[in-house]
Amino acid sequence: EEKYSTLIEQSADGIVILNVHEIEFANRKMSEMFGFSQAEILGKHFYELVTPEDKKMLIQSENKKRIPGVPNTLEMGMLCKDGRRILADTRSLPIVYKDRPARMVIIRDITERKRAEEELKASEQNFRNSIDSSSLGIRISDIDNHTLYANQTLLDIFGYNNIDEVIAKSPQDYYSPESYAEYLAMREKHGFGEVIPDQVDIDIIRKDGAVRHLQASFKIVLWNGKKQYQTQYNDITARKKMEEALRESEEKYRLIVENTRDIIFTVDAREEYVYVSPSVKGILGYNPTELIGKLFL
Repeated sequence: EEKYSTLIEQSADGIVILNVHEIEFANRKMSEMFGFSQAEILGKHFYELVTPEDKKMLIQSENKKRIPGVPNTLEMGMLCKDGRRILADTRSLPIVYKDRPARMVIIRDITERKRAEEELKASEQNFRNSIDSSSLGIRISDIDNHTLYANQTLLDIFGYNNIDEVIAKSPQDYYSPESYAEYLAMREKHGFGEVIPDQVDIDIIRKDGAVRHLQASFKIVLWNGKKQYQTQYNDITARKKMEEALRESEEKYRLIVENTRDIIFTVDAREEYVYVSPSVKGILGYNPTELIGKLFL
């Protein structure tokens, strides 16, 4: 009895023994948890410690037929002496106490744990809301590259109708052959512990066959409580086309300038030559590079 009494008094959980519903015994942790002295808590009706919202649930649970030896487990709100409410995980089972049938209830305060879980859930929901409305295509995948989530922007970029089409695909189905080869090489480097770029340019082939140029960035995120991979896709096709058009335009005008018979030159704010066309050699005998950096006057 002394051994069991010591164990019960040192328990991190509150423990009460009920004679029907009246508290006949309460350990030290019950007083700490609920703020009642031993004298105050003994003789109380157990329902007095339960929030009004959960009393009905407790009554219904007690009226159910129980499997012998299996504890009755409930999560319920409970009331402290100062009016505070805590969320408790309770386990109730029949025992013999002082030669009479009784019920022992083990009470664990899970208020902080639940608050942390709710905060984590809210954080994850905020994260999901953020990526759902992102202008970037976002894909969450596991270590084996199986798609767990794809936002609407990604579906639009790749030309898919729903996430099931994404899940059914593997990278080689939408990467261009060149980009897929680069992807495999990068995975191999990562497997050998080499540092890989956080951002790469890739080409993908849409469902309709159109080629899109994307900028892909990678990082690890927490998804459903586990570390997973997040890939963000920024569609830079329009920018690539503009850059290509600019290069073509620059090349066209460079050819015009370099093949004209007139001398064409530019100077900077200090009136030093920064460019001189090749025709200067035929007219004045200078190589263009001889004049770069010299004063115009």
